[in-house]
Amino acid sequence: ASSGCTICSSGKYAGSEGSSSCTSCDAGKYLTDAGTNANLHNTESDCKICSSGSWSSLGAESCTNCVAGKAFDGAGTSIGDCASCNNGQWSVAGSTSCTGCAKGKYLHGVGTSGDSCSVCSSGKYA
Repeated sequence: ASSGCTICSSGKYAGSEGSSSCTSCDAGKYLTDAGTNANLHNTESDCKICSSGSWSSLGAESCTNCVAGKAFDGAGTSIGDCASCNNGQWSVAGSTSCTGCAKGKYLHGVGTSGDSCSVCSSGKYA
C-alpha cells in the first residue's frame, strides 16, 4: 500500500485490494480501531459482534448497553431491540434478561436494580 492510501476509520473495512471506499460494519457489530492498523480493517470478520444485552447501528465503533430496566438476549441492531422488563421485574444496564424480586419482596413497575424491590410488611407475603 502506498502512502496515498488511507486506512478505514472505526466501524468500517475495505474487503479487497483496490477498494475505492470503505464498507460499514453491519448493525449489531462494531470495529474499534480508529484507522491505525490496516490489518484490522481488511475483512468483514474484523467487525466483531456486540455482546448480548447491547446493540449498535451501522458502522459503529462500539456497542451500547441496553439501559437499566430493559434487556435483550442477543446482539441488537437498534435501541428498539432492548425490551422493557415486565412489571415486578428489574435489570441493570447491559442485561440479557430481567429478574424478579426475591421471595418476600415486591416491586411496583419496573426496577433498575435488585434494590428497587421492597420488603413485604409484616402480615403480607410475595
